[in-house]
Amino acid sequence: HHFSILLTQVVDNLLTLIKMAGAVAQMTLDDSCNRTLLAPGNVVRLRANNKKFIRITNTDTVDANAMRGTRSHFRVSPGDGGTIRFESVADPGKFLRIGDDHSVGVGKGGKKCLFTIKDVSPGVVILSTSNGSLGIKEDGSFRPADKVQGHAPAQFAVDAILAPALLGLGGGDLVRLKSVGSGKYIRVKDVVDIEGGNGAVPYMEAAVANGNVTFQNKDNGKFLGVDDSGMAVASPNPTFFTPMFSAADRTVVLIINGHPTLTGTPFGMGADGKPKAKGSMGQDMEKTDRFILEAPLAPVLYGLVPNKHYRLHNIKKDKCIRMVDEGATVTGGMGPATNLIFHLGKDNPVFTVWESNKTKGKHLRSSPDGVGIDSKGGKQGPRAQIRLVNLGANKVALLTKDGFIIPDKAPKDSPKVTPEAEFDILPVQ
Repeated sequence: HHFSILLTQVVDNLLTLIKMAGAVAQMTLDDSCNRTLLAPGNVVRLRANNKKFIRITNTDTVDANAMRGTRSHFRVSPGDGGTIRFESVADPGKFLRIGDDHSVGVGKGGKKCLFTIKDVSPGVVILSTSNGSLGIKEDGSFRPADKVQGHAPAQFAVDAILAPALLGLGGGDLVRLKSVGSGKYIRVKDVVDIEGGNGAVPYMEAAVANGNVTFQNKDNGKFLGVDDSGMAVASPNPTFFTPMFSAADRTVVLIINGHPTLTGTPFGMGADGKPKAKGSMGQDMEKTDRFILEAPLAPVLYGLVPNKHYRLHNIKKDKCIRMVDEGATVTGGMGPATNLIFHLGKDNPVFTVWESNKTKGKHLRSSPDGVGIDSKGGKQGPRAQIRLVNLGANKVALLTKDGFIIPDKAPKDSPKVTPEAEFDILPVQ
């Protein structure tokens, strides 16, 4: 009964931002990370190198000085020839525009509002129209667009509301939320804190309802919640969150949803280190509002491109996965046996498959007894479907059907992430 009431609140109390059901619910998967983030219908924020966001103010000026709030939220809409527009969520019908005088202002969606995307890195773009590029000064105002070069003031990190499945949420997996500010995990016990380490308590089940996400400690049944004062509580009833994802640093901002007074407010860490609905406006939002979502993200969000070649490098052992004949070990260097071809997995956007470039047709898998890895997998086989659990800072863990790939340890004996499970993915030049 309480759950159905909360679902009704989600529908009735959403701000304009969250009412963008299309942006939350759609499953948009492109072979480019940035085009996935900036797919038509998505709600996004554009983070400048001053760590603030582009906004259309209530006086119809444009700057990059937004801290929080819906004025920094834009809906992406398609234009001609692969271009896109940015429409204000707070003021529908108003778009970012670069005029003939090269100034940045507000438009009605015409040709001067059509932006092209230039990739800098996964999650970071340069945005240009026929009149120049967006680029900021130190005070957050915009440079004349024809004077902007491609250096840091012209580069913007994209935060996007994506379908939860692209973030590996809702499939029954246990996930963790690691504070960027403290380096510790959220724990839902009798109370909620951000003091968790590598124990079992920080793991929560992420469920999806109406495009929003809840986090529950399955051991005690308590949900991550927020009370009317904005303080985090361990609740018998769920609080709904809408994650905004940044591929630039693989973090999320959790926007509270369906709450009578706090809908649209980010959940974060206060000045006292305690979790709450909103940190101090004077705090560094990069630390207070952002969490590393330890979940199996879709490979496109790591910037992986199908049929390209990579190496899976174990950070602690400083060795790569090596596939020879029908065997696989974490013992390789930079030789041909560690050159692997990436493929999208079967029937799920978060699955990956890794094929030996040296022995075509051989795929990395967890061995049938779960005691090791080998290269006997078929491309469609269930044991060859490997998920990449995000650990932030360009690190991932390789999750097989049986458990995590850890050197000198059986996947079946590795159900949780440990430092030995950390890999980075290196492009083969």
